[in-house]
Amino acid sequence: MKISIPTDDGEHVSEAFGHARYFWILDTDTHETDLRNNIEMHNTHEHMHSIHDHGRHKRAEIIAEILKDVEIIITSHIGKPMIDKMLSEGKVIYIAPKKIKISDALSLYFNGQLRKIKQEA
Repeated sequence: MKISIPTDDGEHVSEAFGHARYFWILDTDTHETDLRNNIEMHNTHEHMHSIHDHGRHKRAEIIAEILKDVEIIITSHIGKPMIDKMLSEGKVIYIAPKKIKISDALSLYFNGQLRKIKQEA
């Protein structure tokens, strides 16, 4: 199973899922970690204007592709369009406290102490 956590520095959970610079990935089967670029946040200024023209749904599509092999997302904040997209892709989303280290968020997850986001009817 792979877990993704948005981060700007590789140590702390980012406070904005879709705007994080990176996605820290843990493979719970192999214990390997990876830091994936959020290409959405590494594009040129001109490209960013075109992304904004297409709206948040385009951002959700890009991030869904980056995280296509991830099953679990742990984040401090995630917007509704992104929630809808990630849930439709079969991801399970958990909310961690703000200003928390990745290691602490993982401990909370493995101890069953994070709130799971449920699909709205």
